[in-house]
Amino acid sequence: MKYISLKNSLKVTVLLISLSVLPACEDFLEIPPPTNSVTGETVFLNKGTIDKMMNNRYYNWANSPGVLVQYSRSAEFFSDNAYNPTGISFYPEMTGVLTPETSAMSGGLWGTWYTTVYGANLILEGLPDAPGITDEAVRNAYMGAALTIRAGAHYYLARTFGDVPINLTADVDENSFKPRVPVAEVYAQVIADLNEAMTLLPETGAGDKRYIDNKYIPQALLARVYTTLGNWAAAETAANAVIASGKYQLLTNLADVFYRPSKEVISSLGNIWNNTAYQDRALTGLTFDPNTPTNQNTYPALSEDLLNSFETGDNRKTVWVNLENSGGYSNPNNRYFSIKFLHTSVPVVAGKEQDYVFIRLAEMYLIRAEARARQNNLTGATSDLNVIRNRAGLPNTTATSQTDLINAIIKERRVELFHEGGYRWDDLVRTGTADAVISALPWKINWDSYKTLWPIPLAQINLNSNLVQNPGYDTE
Repeated sequence: MKYISLKNSLKVTVLLISLSVLPACEDFLEIPPPTNSVTGETVFLNKGTIDKMMNNRYYNWANSPGVLVQYSRSAEFFSDNAYNPTGISFYPEMTGVLTPETSAMSGGLWGTWYTTVYGANLILEGLPDAPGITDEAVRNAYMGAALTIRAGAHYYLARTFGDVPINLTADVDENSFKPRVPVAEVYAQVIADLNEAMTLLPETGAGDKRYIDNKYIPQALLARVYTTLGNWAAAETAANAVIASGKYQLLTNLADVFYRPSKEVISSLGNIWNNTAYQDRALTGLTFDPNTPTNQNTYPALSEDLLNSFETGDNRKTVWVNLENSGGYSNPNNRYFSIKFLHTSVPVVAGKEQDYVFIRLAEMYLIRAEARARQNNLTGATSDLNVIRNRAGLPNTTATSQTDLINAIIKERRVELFHEGGYRWDDLVRTGTADAVISALPWKINWDSYKTLWPIPLAQINLNSNLVQNPGYDTE
Protein backbone atom coordinates (compact mmCIF):
# COMPACT_ATOMS: atom_id res chain seq x y z
CA MET A 1 0.00 0.00 0.00
CA LYS A 2 1.20 3.50 -0.73
CA TYR A 3 -0.20 5.29 2.24
CA ILE A 4 2.58 4.14 4.57
CA SER A 5 5.26 1.55 4.14
CA LEU A 6 5.86 -1.35 6.47
CA LYS A 7 9.27 0.17 7.13
CA ASN A 8 7.51 2.94 9.01
CA SER A 9 5.49 0.61 11.23
CA LEU A 10 7.87 1.08 14.15
CA LYS A 11 7.59 4.85 13.83
CA VAL A 12 3.81 4.61 13.82
CA THR A 13 4.00 2.43 16.91
CA VAL A 14 6.06 5.14 18.61
CA LEU A 15 3.45 7.70 17.60
CA LEU A 16 0.65 5.56 19.01
CA ILE A 17 2.52 5.24 22.27
CA SER A 18 2.67 9.02 22.46
CA LEU A 19 -1.03 9.20 21.66
CA SER A 20 -1.92 6.71 24.35
CA VAL A 21 -0.44 8.89 27.10
CA LEU A 22 -2.43 12.00 26.20
CA PRO A 23 -5.25 12.96 28.58
CA ALA A 24 -8.29 10.80 27.96
CA CYS A 25 -11.49 12.56 26.94
CA GLU A 26 -14.61 12.09 24.94
CA ASP A 27 -13.36 13.99 21.91
CA PHE A 28 -10.38 11.68 21.40
CA LEU A 29 -10.87 8.26 19.93
CA GLU A 30 -9.85 5.69 22.51
CA ILE A 31 -7.46 3.17 20.98
CA PRO A 32 -5.80 0.25 22.72
CA PRO A 33 -2.12 0.46 23.64
CA PRO A 34 0.06 -0.47 20.67
CA THR A 35 1.37 -4.01 20.35
CA ASN A 36 3.93 -5.65 18.12
CA SER A 37 1.15 -6.40 15.66
CA VAL A 38 0.36 -2.72 15.03
CA THR A 39 1.13 -1.77 11.42
CA GLY A 40 1.10 1.40 9.43
CA GLU A 41 -1.83 0.08 7.43
CA THR A 42 -3.92 -0.20 10.62
CA VAL A 43 -3.31 3.42 11.54
CA PHE A 44 -4.63 4.88 8.30
CA LEU A 45 -7.54 2.47 7.83
CA ASN A 46 -9.73 4.22 10.39
CA LYS A 47 -10.81 7.86 10.20
CA GLY A 48 -11.13 8.02 13.96
CA THR A 49 -7.50 7.03 14.37
CA ILE A 50 -6.49 9.55 11.72
CA ASP A 51 -8.44 12.22 13.60
CA LYS A 52 -6.59 11.32 16.76
CA MET A 53 -3.28 11.59 14.95
CA MET A 54 -4.28 15.04 13.67
CA ASN A 55 -5.26 16.10 17.18
CA ASN A 56 -1.86 14.93 18.35
CA ARG A 57 -0.25 17.19 15.72
CA TYR A 58 -2.22 20.14 17.12
CA TYR A 59 -1.25 19.12 20.63
CA ASN A 60 2.46 19.11 19.74
CA TRP A 61 2.18 22.38 17.89
CA ALA A 62 0.10 24.28 20.43
CA ASN A 63 0.53 22.86 23.88
CA SER A 64 4.19 22.01 23.74
CA PRO A 65 6.92 24.41 24.88
CA GLY A 66 7.45 25.35 21.24
CA VAL A 67 4.93 28.12 20.77
CA LEU A 68 2.60 28.40 23.72
CA VAL A 69 5.15 28.61 26.49
CA GLN A 70 8.79 28.58 25.64
CA TYR A 71 9.30 30.80 22.60
CA SER A 72 6.62 33.36 23.44
CA ARG A 73 7.97 33.71 26.95
CA SER A 74 11.69 33.51 26.28
CA ALA A 75 11.68 35.83 23.27
CA GLU A 76 9.72 38.46 25.17
CA PHE A 77 12.01 38.20 28.19
CA PHE A 78 15.06 38.44 25.98
CA SER A 79 13.79 41.71 24.49
CA ASP A 80 13.45 45.10 26.17
CA ASN A 81 9.76 44.52 26.94
CA ALA A 82 10.18 42.70 30.25
CA TYR A 83 12.07 43.39 33.45
CA ASN A 84 12.37 41.98 36.96
CA PRO A 85 13.83 44.60 39.31
CA THR A 86 13.95 42.25 42.29
CA GLY A 87 16.71 40.25 40.65
CA ILE A 88 14.75 37.09 41.43
CA SER A 89 13.69 35.20 38.34
CA PHE A 90 13.19 31.66 37.21
CA TYR A 91 14.15 32.75 33.73
CA PRO A 92 17.86 33.21 32.93
CA GLU A 93 17.05 34.81 29.58
CA MET A 94 16.05 37.95 31.49
CA THR A 95 19.74 38.75 31.98
CA GLY A 96 20.82 37.51 28.57
CA VAL A 97 22.01 34.06 29.66
CA LEU A 98 22.00 31.72 26.70
CA THR A 99 24.47 28.84 26.54
CA PRO A 100 24.48 25.53 24.67
CA GLU A 101 24.92 23.56 27.88
CA THR A 102 22.41 25.22 30.18
CA SER A 103 19.86 26.91 27.95
CA ALA A 104 16.72 24.93 28.61
CA MET A 105 14.69 27.14 26.32
CA SER A 106 16.71 26.55 23.16
CA GLY A 107 16.94 22.85 23.90
CA GLY A 108 13.21 22.61 24.44
CA LEU A 109 12.48 24.57 21.30
CA TRP A 110 14.72 22.49 19.04
CA GLY A 111 13.38 19.17 20.22
CA THR A 112 9.75 20.27 20.28
CA TRP A 113 9.77 21.79 16.83
CA TYR A 114 11.46 18.81 15.21
CA THR A 115 9.02 16.47 16.96
CA THR A 116 6.24 18.59 15.47
CA VAL A 117 7.83 18.37 12.02
CA TYR A 118 8.13 14.60 12.34
CA GLY A 119 4.45 14.22 13.20
CA ALA A 120 3.39 16.44 10.32
CA ASN A 121 5.55 14.41 7.93
CA LEU A 122 3.97 11.20 9.15
CA ILE A 123 0.54 12.58 8.28
CA LEU A 124 1.73 13.90 4.91
CA GLU A 125 3.20 10.51 3.97
CA GLY A 126 0.26 8.46 5.14
CA LEU A 127 -2.76 10.46 4.02
CA PRO A 128 -2.56 10.65 0.20
CA ASP A 129 -3.75 7.06 -0.32
CA ALA A 130 -5.18 6.30 3.13
CA PRO A 131 -8.43 4.30 2.82
CA GLY A 132 -9.64 5.68 6.16
CA ILE A 133 -10.65 8.93 4.46
CA THR A 134 -12.87 8.77 1.38
CA ASP A 135 -13.81 12.46 1.17
CA GLU A 136 -11.14 14.19 -0.90
CA ALA A 137 -11.95 17.61 0.59
CA VAL A 138 -11.37 16.26 4.10
CA ARG A 139 -8.13 14.62 3.01
CA ASN A 140 -6.93 17.88 1.45
CA ALA A 141 -7.85 19.88 4.53
CA TYR A 142 -5.83 17.56 6.77
CA MET A 143 -2.91 17.75 4.37
CA GLY A 144 -3.12 21.54 4.35
CA ALA A 145 -3.16 21.66 8.13
CA ALA A 146 -0.15 19.35 8.36
CA LEU A 147 1.76 21.45 5.83
CA THR A 148 0.95 24.61 7.82
CA ILE A 149 2.23 23.00 11.02
CA ARG A 150 5.40 21.78 9.32
CA ALA A 151 5.99 25.21 7.83
CA GLY A 152 5.37 26.92 11.16
CA ALA A 153 7.84 24.69 12.98
CA HIS A 154 10.54 25.17 10.32
CA TYR A 155 9.89 28.92 10.35
CA TYR A 156 10.45 29.22 14.08
CA LEU A 157 13.51 26.99 13.87
CA ALA A 158 15.02 29.26 11.21
CA ARG A 159 13.95 32.40 13.02
CA THR A 160 15.56 31.19 16.26
CA PHE A 161 18.65 29.26 15.16
CA GLY A 162 19.37 30.44 11.60
CA ASP A 163 20.66 27.59 9.42
CA VAL A 164 18.90 24.36 10.42
CA PRO A 165 18.21 20.94 8.89
CA ILE A 166 15.10 20.64 6.71
CA ASN A 167 13.14 17.46 7.47
CA LEU A 168 10.63 16.46 4.81
CA THR A 169 10.22 12.81 5.71
CA ALA A 170 9.22 10.72 8.72
CA ASP A 171 12.23 8.48 8.14
CA VAL A 172 14.13 8.77 11.41
CA ASP A 173 17.31 7.28 9.97
CA GLU A 174 17.37 9.84 7.17
CA ASN A 175 16.76 12.76 9.52
CA SER A 176 19.12 11.78 12.33
CA PHE A 177 22.38 13.04 10.83
CA LYS A 178 21.26 15.86 8.56
CA PRO A 179 23.49 18.94 8.47
CA ARG A 180 22.28 22.50 8.75
CA VAL A 181 21.35 24.14 5.44
CA PRO A 182 21.39 27.87 4.62
CA VAL A 183 18.53 29.69 6.25
CA ALA A 184 17.34 30.97 2.86
CA GLU A 185 16.63 27.38 1.83
CA VAL A 186 14.64 26.81 5.01
CA TYR A 187 12.51 29.88 4.36
CA ALA A 188 11.99 28.78 0.75
CA GLN A 189 10.61 25.47 2.00
CA VAL A 190 8.40 27.25 4.54
CA ILE A 191 6.95 29.46 1.80
CA ALA A 192 6.40 26.47 -0.51
CA ASP A 193 4.58 24.56 2.24
CA LEU A 194 2.34 27.50 3.11
CA ASN A 195 1.48 28.17 -0.53
CA GLU A 196 0.58 24.52 -1.03
CA ALA A 197 -1.47 24.53 2.17
CA MET A 198 -3.53 27.43 0.86
CA THR A 199 -4.47 25.42 -2.23
CA LEU A 200 -5.63 22.47 -0.09
CA LEU A 201 -7.57 24.23 2.65
CA PRO A 202 -11.09 25.59 2.07
CA GLU A 203 -12.11 29.24 2.21
CA THR A 204 -14.21 28.63 5.29
CA GLY A 205 -13.79 26.06 8.04
CA ALA A 206 -15.84 24.95 11.01
CA GLY A 207 -14.88 28.06 12.95
CA ASP A 208 -12.90 26.56 15.82
CA LYS A 209 -9.73 28.62 15.60
CA ARG A 210 -7.74 26.02 17.52
CA TYR A 211 -7.76 24.00 14.31
CA ILE A 212 -6.16 24.95 11.01
CA ASP A 213 -9.27 24.66 8.90
CA ASN A 214 -9.15 27.45 6.32
CA LYS A 215 -6.68 28.91 3.85
CA TYR A 216 -6.33 32.27 5.62
CA ILE A 217 -4.42 30.77 8.53
CA PRO A 218 -1.41 29.73 6.41
CA GLN A 219 -1.82 32.96 4.44
CA ALA A 220 -1.55 35.03 7.64
CA LEU A 221 1.49 33.04 8.72
CA LEU A 222 2.94 33.66 5.26
CA ALA A 223 2.52 37.42 5.79
CA ARG A 224 4.56 37.06 8.99
CA VAL A 225 7.26 35.07 7.20
CA TYR A 226 7.56 37.64 4.41
CA THR A 227 7.82 40.40 7.04
CA THR A 228 10.73 38.55 8.65
CA LEU A 229 12.38 38.30 5.24
CA GLY A 230 11.69 41.90 4.27
CA ASN A 231 9.82 40.85 1.12
CA TRP A 232 7.43 43.75 1.38
CA ALA A 233 5.43 43.30 -1.81
CA ALA A 234 4.67 39.69 -0.88
CA ALA A 235 3.95 40.63 2.74
CA GLU A 236 1.45 43.25 1.61
CA THR A 237 -0.26 40.81 -0.75
CA ALA A 238 -0.62 38.12 1.91
CA ALA A 239 -1.83 40.45 4.65
CA ASN A 240 -4.21 42.17 2.27
CA ALA A 241 -5.78 38.84 1.28
CA VAL A 242 -6.52 38.05 4.93
CA ILE A 243 -7.95 41.51 5.63
CA ALA A 244 -10.00 41.57 2.41
CA SER A 245 -11.46 38.12 3.06
CA GLY A 246 -13.98 39.63 5.46
CA LYS A 247 -13.66 36.61 7.76
CA TYR A 248 -12.20 38.63 10.61
CA GLN A 249 -12.82 42.02 12.16
CA LEU A 250 -11.16 44.30 14.68
CA LEU A 251 -13.16 44.48 17.91
CA THR A 252 -14.00 47.90 19.24
CA ASN A 253 -14.07 46.55 22.79
CA LEU A 254 -10.45 45.81 23.68
CA ALA A 255 -11.52 43.70 26.66
CA ASP A 256 -13.00 41.09 24.33
CA VAL A 257 -10.07 40.70 21.93
CA PHE A 258 -8.49 37.65 23.60
CA TYR A 259 -11.60 35.65 24.40
CA ARG A 260 -12.42 32.55 22.39
CA PRO A 261 -15.45 34.05 20.55
CA SER A 262 -13.33 36.99 19.33
CA LYS A 263 -13.77 37.69 15.62
CA GLU A 264 -10.35 39.31 15.59
CA VAL A 265 -8.57 36.01 16.21
CA ILE A 266 -7.32 34.25 13.08
CA SER A 267 -5.61 31.33 14.78
CA SER A 268 -5.33 30.30 18.41
CA LEU A 269 -3.47 27.56 20.23
CA GLY A 270 -5.06 25.71 23.07
CA ASN A 271 -6.85 22.69 24.43
CA ILE A 272 -8.16 20.60 21.55
CA TRP A 273 -9.63 17.70 23.51
CA ASN A 274 -12.46 19.44 25.35
CA ASN A 275 -14.35 22.71 25.33
CA THR A 276 -13.03 24.22 28.54
CA ALA A 277 -10.44 26.97 28.55
CA TYR A 278 -6.81 26.00 28.27
CA GLN A 279 -5.51 28.75 30.51
CA ASP A 280 -1.90 27.73 30.88
CA ARG A 281 -1.00 31.37 31.26
CA ALA A 282 1.03 31.18 34.44
CA LEU A 283 3.61 29.09 32.65
CA THR A 284 4.37 31.93 30.30
CA GLY A 285 5.45 34.07 33.23
CA LEU A 286 3.69 36.97 31.53
CA THR A 287 0.42 36.94 33.44
CA PHE A 288 -0.82 38.61 36.57
CA ASP A 289 -2.15 36.51 39.43
CA PRO A 290 -4.69 38.73 41.21
CA ASN A 291 -5.03 36.19 44.02
CA THR A 292 -1.32 36.03 44.83
CA PRO A 293 0.15 39.47 44.02
CA THR A 294 3.36 38.71 45.93
CA ASN A 295 4.22 36.25 43.13
CA GLN A 296 5.21 39.35 41.24
CA ASN A 297 8.58 38.98 42.92
CA THR A 298 9.49 36.15 40.59
CA TYR A 299 7.74 37.10 37.35
CA PRO A 300 9.06 39.72 34.96
CA ALA A 301 6.76 42.68 34.46
CA LEU A 302 6.40 45.20 31.67
CA SER A 303 9.59 47.22 31.45
CA GLU A 304 9.31 50.91 32.27
CA ASP A 305 10.39 51.71 28.73
CA LEU A 306 7.46 49.71 27.37
CA LEU A 307 5.08 51.41 29.80
CA ASN A 308 6.40 54.80 28.69
CA SER A 309 5.84 53.85 25.06
CA PHE A 310 2.08 54.09 25.55
CA GLU A 311 0.79 57.50 24.62
CA THR A 312 -1.59 59.40 26.87
CA GLY A 313 -5.11 58.15 26.29
CA ASP A 314 -4.06 54.74 24.93
CA ASN A 315 -6.82 52.41 26.04
CA ARG A 316 -4.59 49.38 25.58
CA LYS A 317 -2.59 50.37 28.66
CA THR A 318 -5.81 50.74 30.64
CA VAL A 319 -7.43 47.50 29.51
CA TRP A 320 -4.48 45.17 28.89
CA VAL A 321 -2.20 46.10 31.85
CA ASN A 322 -2.90 45.73 35.57
CA LEU A 323 -2.36 49.16 37.05
CA GLU A 324 -3.49 48.58 40.64
CA ASN A 325 -0.12 47.76 42.25
CA SER A 326 -1.92 45.26 44.46
CA GLY A 327 1.46 43.96 45.60
CA GLY A 328 2.20 47.28 47.29
CA TYR A 329 5.52 47.91 45.56
CA SER A 330 7.27 51.22 46.11
CA ASN A 331 7.89 51.65 42.39
CA PRO A 332 4.79 50.26 40.68
CA ASN A 333 6.09 51.31 37.28
CA ASN A 334 8.22 48.19 37.18
CA ARG A 335 5.69 45.80 38.73
CA TYR A 336 2.82 46.04 36.23
CA PHE A 337 1.84 42.97 34.23
CA SER A 338 -0.05 42.09 31.10
CA ILE A 339 -3.61 40.94 31.68
CA LYS A 340 -4.32 40.09 28.05
CA PHE A 341 -4.49 36.44 29.11
CA LEU A 342 -6.12 35.34 32.34
CA HIS A 343 -4.07 33.64 35.02
CA THR A 344 -4.97 30.05 35.89
CA SER A 345 -6.31 31.27 39.22
CA VAL A 346 -9.06 33.25 37.48
CA PRO A 347 -12.28 31.22 37.13
CA VAL A 348 -13.53 30.54 33.63
CA VAL A 349 -16.66 32.52 32.74
CA ALA A 350 -18.99 31.25 30.02
CA GLY A 351 -18.38 33.15 26.80
CA LYS A 352 -15.00 34.37 28.06
CA GLU A 353 -12.95 31.21 27.66
CA GLN A 354 -9.43 31.80 26.40
CA ASP A 355 -6.87 30.16 24.19
CA TYR A 356 -3.41 31.42 23.41
CA VAL A 357 -3.87 33.83 20.48
CA PHE A 358 -1.37 32.94 17.79
CA ILE A 359 -2.42 35.28 14.98
CA ARG A 360 -4.95 38.10 15.04
CA LEU A 361 -6.17 40.67 12.55
CA ALA A 362 -4.42 43.65 14.16
CA GLU A 363 -1.09 42.11 13.21
CA MET A 364 -2.20 41.88 9.58
CA TYR A 365 -3.02 45.60 9.52
CA LEU A 366 0.37 46.43 10.99
CA ILE A 367 2.15 44.12 8.56
CA ARG A 368 0.34 45.75 5.64
CA ALA A 369 1.09 49.20 7.05
CA GLU A 370 4.80 48.50 7.28
CA ALA A 371 4.91 46.80 3.89
CA ARG A 372 3.25 49.80 2.29
CA ALA A 373 5.53 52.25 4.08
CA ARG A 374 8.64 50.31 3.01
CA GLN A 375 7.38 50.53 -0.59
CA ASN A 376 6.78 54.28 -0.16
CA ASN A 377 2.98 53.99 -0.23
CA LEU A 378 2.70 56.44 2.63
CA THR A 379 -1.01 57.11 2.21
CA GLY A 380 -1.91 53.43 2.44
CA ALA A 381 0.48 52.88 5.32
CA THR A 382 -0.90 55.84 7.25
CA SER A 383 -4.45 54.59 6.75
CA ASP A 384 -3.65 51.14 8.15
CA LEU A 385 -1.70 52.56 11.08
CA ASN A 386 -4.57 54.89 11.97
CA VAL A 387 -7.04 52.00 11.99
CA ILE A 388 -5.08 50.44 14.86
CA ARG A 389 -4.43 53.74 16.64
CA ASN A 390 -8.04 54.87 16.44
CA ARG A 391 -9.26 51.54 17.79
CA ALA A 392 -7.01 52.16 20.82
CA GLY A 393 -8.54 55.61 21.34
CA LEU A 394 -5.60 57.52 19.86
CA PRO A 395 -5.67 60.26 17.20
CA ASN A 396 -4.20 59.82 13.73
CA THR A 397 -0.44 59.57 13.47
CA THR A 398 1.55 62.74 12.96
CA ALA A 399 4.31 60.92 11.02
CA THR A 400 4.68 62.14 7.46
CA SER A 401 8.06 61.02 6.14
CA GLN A 402 8.79 57.41 5.21
CA THR A 403 11.36 57.00 8.00
CA ASP A 404 9.10 58.52 10.65
CA LEU A 405 6.16 56.43 9.50
CA ILE A 406 8.13 53.18 9.63
CA ASN A 407 9.34 54.04 13.12
CA ALA A 408 5.79 54.85 14.17
CA ILE A 409 4.59 51.47 12.88
CA ILE A 410 7.34 49.60 14.73
CA LYS A 411 6.39 51.46 17.90
CA GLU A 412 2.73 50.65 17.30
CA ARG A 413 3.60 46.98 16.94
CA ARG A 414 5.27 47.16 20.34
CA VAL A 415 2.28 48.58 22.22
CA GLU A 416 -0.29 46.52 20.31
CA LEU A 417 1.43 43.12 20.40
CA PHE A 418 3.38 43.29 23.69
CA HIS A 419 3.68 40.11 25.75
CA GLU A 420 1.98 37.95 23.16
CA GLY A 421 4.25 35.99 20.86
CA GLY A 422 7.74 37.38 21.02
CA TYR A 423 6.96 40.06 18.42
CA ARG A 424 9.21 42.66 19.97
CA TRP A 425 12.25 40.37 19.87
CA ASP A 426 11.51 39.50 16.26
CA ASP A 427 11.20 43.18 15.36
CA LEU A 428 14.50 44.08 17.02
CA VAL A 429 16.33 41.30 15.19
CA ARG A 430 14.84 41.81 11.74
CA THR A 431 15.36 45.59 11.83
CA GLY A 432 18.97 45.20 12.95
CA THR A 433 18.44 47.17 16.16
CA ALA A 434 18.70 44.32 18.70
CA ASP A 435 22.34 44.91 19.57
CA ALA A 436 21.96 48.63 20.18
CA VAL A 437 18.74 48.28 22.18
CA ILE A 438 19.60 45.23 24.28
CA SER A 439 23.21 46.26 25.04
CA ALA A 440 21.89 49.48 26.57
CA LEU A 441 19.83 47.61 29.19
CA PRO A 442 21.72 47.49 32.51
CA TRP A 443 20.17 44.18 33.56
CA LYS A 444 21.38 42.36 30.43
CA ILE A 445 24.70 41.49 32.04
CA ASN A 446 25.27 38.51 29.76
CA TRP A 447 24.33 40.09 26.45
CA ASP A 448 26.47 39.74 23.33
CA SER A 449 25.60 40.63 19.76
CA TYR A 450 25.85 37.06 18.47
CA LYS A 451 22.88 36.12 20.66
CA THR A 452 20.42 37.32 18.07
CA LEU A 453 20.71 33.67 17.04
CA TRP A 454 20.23 31.18 19.84
CA PRO A 455 22.59 28.25 20.48
CA ILE A 456 22.19 24.84 18.96
CA PRO A 457 21.64 22.64 22.04
CA LEU A 458 24.83 20.83 22.96
CA ALA A 459 22.89 17.59 23.41
CA GLN A 460 21.83 17.74 19.75
CA ILE A 461 25.38 18.38 18.58
CA ASN A 462 26.53 15.37 20.58
CA LEU A 463 23.88 13.24 18.85
CA ASN A 464 24.51 14.58 15.36
CA SER A 465 28.15 15.17 14.44
CA ASN A 466 27.05 17.03 11.29
CA LEU A 467 25.62 19.91 13.32
CA VAL A 468 27.84 22.96 13.75
CA GLN A 469 27.34 25.45 16.59
CA ASN A 470 26.33 29.04 15.92
CA PRO A 471 29.21 31.54 16.11
CA GLY A 472 30.08 32.78 19.59
CA TYR A 473 28.70 29.89 21.60
CA ASP A 474 31.62 27.58 20.93
CA THR A 475 33.75 29.66 23.30
CA GLU A 476 31.28 29.69 26.18
